[in-house]
Amino acid sequence: KREKTLSSIKKKLKVAFGATKFGSNLPFACVSASPQDGAAPIGVDSLIDVLRSKVNMPQRDSTGPFMFSYDHAFPIKGQGTVLTGTVLSGAVKPAQ
Repeated sequence: KREKTLSSIKKKLKVAFGATKFGSNLPFACVSASPQDGAAPIGVDSLIDVLRSKVNMPQRDSTGPFMFSYDHAFPIKGQGTVLTGTVLSGAVKPAQ
């Protein structure tokens, strides 16, 4: 029954996504991290496989100059500012 339900939902989603810039040829990974019957998680391995096949990990040069693209700045009263973001190249060590 579960497979039949998932198949029906996938078909509907493909039609819906087909009308968008993403198209209908999308990978699906059906996951239940905490099934209602208390069983072990279902589909987590297939989710990991889909992500690994679609996500490209950027190659960063850790020897070049330190370049940091920040996303957010959080001022902390009396302490300074904390930045969050992505290291594009280089490396940094504590107390630098």
